Amino acid sequence: MVKKYLKSTLYYVIGIILVGFIFQILSWIKNNDYFLPSIIDVLASFGKLIIKGNTWIAILYTIRNVVLSILLSFAIGILFAVLAYKFKIAYQILKPLMMLFRFIPLIIIINILFYLFYRREGITLYICVCSFLVPMIYESVYQGINSIDKSYIDVYKMSSSFNLIILFRVYLPLAASACKSSFLNSIGLGIKICLSVEFICGLNKTLGYLIKSEIDSYMGYTNVYAYLIILILLSIVLELLPLLIAFIYKKIKYRERKYNLNYDEAAWFVVKYHWVAFIMEKSVSYYNKMKYTPIVKLLILLSIPTTISMLITNIYNAVDTYFVGTLGESPQAATGILFTLQCIIQAFAFMLGHGSGTYAAKKYAENDQKGASIYISTAFFNGLFIGSLLLIFGLIFINPFMILLGSSDTVLPYSRQYGMWVLISAPFMIGSLVINNNLRYEGKAFYSMIGLGIGAILNIFGDFVFINLMHLGVFGAGMSTGISQTISFIILLILHFRHSQARLSIKLVSLKISVHLNIFRGGLPSLLRQGLTSISHGVLNNLVKPFGDSATAAISIVNRYSNLIMCTGLGIGQGLQPVAAFNYGVKDYTRVKKALYVTLIMSFIVVASLATIGLIIPDKIIWLFQHDSEVIKLGTNALRYYSIGIIFLPISVVANMLFQSIRHNLVASILSTLRSGALFIPALIILNSTNLGFNGISLAQPIADVLAAIISIPFLILFVIKTPSTKEDSENIANIPIN
Repeated sequence: MVKKYLKSTLYYVIGIILVGFIFQILSWIKNNDYFLPSIIDVLASFGKLIIKGNTWIAILYTIRNVVLSILLSFAIGILFAVLAYKFKIAYQILKPLMMLFRFIPLIIIINILFYLFYRREGITLYICVCSFLVPMIYESVYQGINSIDKSYIDVYKMSSSFNLIILFRVYLPLAASACKSSFLNSIGLGIKICLSVEFICGLNKTLGYLIKSEIDSYMGYTNVYAYLIILILLSIVLELLPLLIAFIYKKIKYRERKYNLNYDEAAWFVVKYHWVAFIMEKSVSYYNKMKYTPIVKLLILLSIPTTISMLITNIYNAVDTYFVGTLGESPQAATGILFTLQCIIQAFAFMLGHGSGTYAAKKYAENDQKGASIYISTAFFNGLFIGSLLLIFGLIFINPFMILLGSSDTVLPYSRQYGMWVLISAPFMIGSLVINNNLRYEGKAFYSMIGLGIGAILNIFGDFVFINLMHLGVFGAGMSTGISQTISFIILLILHFRHSQARLSIKLVSLKISVHLNIFRGGLPSLLRQGLTSISHGVLNNLVKPFGDSATAAISIVNRYSNLIMCTGLGIGQGLQPVAAFNYGVKDYTRVKKALYVTLIMSFIVVASLATIGLIIPDKIIWLFQHDSEVIKLGTNALRYYSIGIIFLPISVVANMLFQSIRHNLVASILSTLRSGALFIPALIILNSTNLGFNGISLAQPIADVLAAIISIPFLILFVIKTPSTKEDSENIANIPIN
């Protein structure tokens, strides 16, 4: 196998050398350096271009255009093929349309669309690519589906009447080779069409635009050929990437078959005895840990990794704020705008992670690993789907989206650059946080801390390289965040596969509505908390906008620091969640109450200590992120106000975490709306209408914090009074039955 791979690679390299040799011969024959420079000059130009920041920006914009247009074409092509196969009338309608798009010249389509969508070149690009790729994909997939043996479908219909299941489990798998070949063929053609549209329409910051600029400058074709080398390499990478993913997937499936790591009932009885023993041992260990470890020790063990994980999530933002702060006020204001977008992404992630985690903890308490795996797999793949939707629609409507989040005209160019990367990494961010939360509920917060920690370190390194060395500015900061989030996702996925009791498998995704509703109900408080945070920050950004970029930058820094403190409170509160969820599930209510008292004391001490720093030296903290005197002046008072309010945070946060963990979803949902929405937004609107100006807006959050704590206290008192006490279980751990 290795020899075969080396042999094919050698032939590939020989082919590339042959093309270069032919090009050099033509250059010698024509002896015209303007149109046919030597291959040495082209390679030298390639080396200069590849280290420029503008080249990488153009490459990434072109990749975005190619990937989105190919995925869109592939989805439409498969949809049309299935419709044509299922309905004869659809086939008769689509056949002439596909034939028309096959033969109409590209230049005519571009000119018509350019006229129809003037100044909307992105739409022109996507429609052009789809008009050429969809007929090819449609024809290939239709032939693949049409060639399937009908007996397979008839047999499957006997056990299922749901057509969508038949589509995904019969039609597409059996037509996989046709889908694969059409997808690979569409990559090269998609790049050519994208480049043509970029070139003709002059799409800014793309490879086609750079090639057009070089030709229009009449400086020779050396750089043009260098860009062609970049395009060839880009085409190779895009073609190899799906093959690499398929290879990794096959390896994972091979490991599953080799070790029989599946939960299907038929397969379960043939699993080797030592693997069953390993799973049962992990279950008993988890049960003993949650039930018998002293409360203070257990909460410290769980709270430290979760707090560090929460801080790491905030460090992503703080690091970007620091590095982008060296670029000016408007770029730094853009990081505040994108903080709102990250809150939106986290809202979905925490909803799925906490929602599945509470029910997975209940299943663990019942010693039901398969049930826990179903909840976790369903949440994980739902998260990837939601993240993909955010990615696609966010990039298509990026301008109005950034304006909606509070971007001014001066901030918009920077928020676009940063926002593109946040949207690209959205599926990975949601996937990471779902895995992170489920590892916490399993009592393995240490592994989630490792995954997120490596991502944070890479983000710091990436910011330094892309901003300070490569001078990519805000675009580089966004790229660093996107890359580090993706790598963090991969590491967390590996750690989950190796150390979790539960499994992640698309086969375990539940089609039962009840499972999805349970996840939604369990995660609704998190969705409301983070969702209202996103909305309130959008309102805050828009209210601060009239005070200028200095005010937006100041409130951005204050939010970063206050969220850094809040993360410690949330981390300690999240340490309570698996303890409360498990022990409430086994009806050890006394242990739940003890965990509540200890968590309140721990979180208050830590949060109050950190808030005191913001009260004593607020100006020094603002100066660390931005040296502008106006930003420091505005931020100093705002940070003092925020620091006073955040001292009351532990009461509302711990109350919310407790009721969410014990599945009192209505109470948890009500409490989660207070701090970031039901109290904060009215306070913002009322104080903005007074004569207090920027100081009035700065007072809204601390007032909401104090009121949220006051409202949460009666709920905690009622829980302590009404929840019955239980006798401390004094059984010997060794006598606990594993069944």
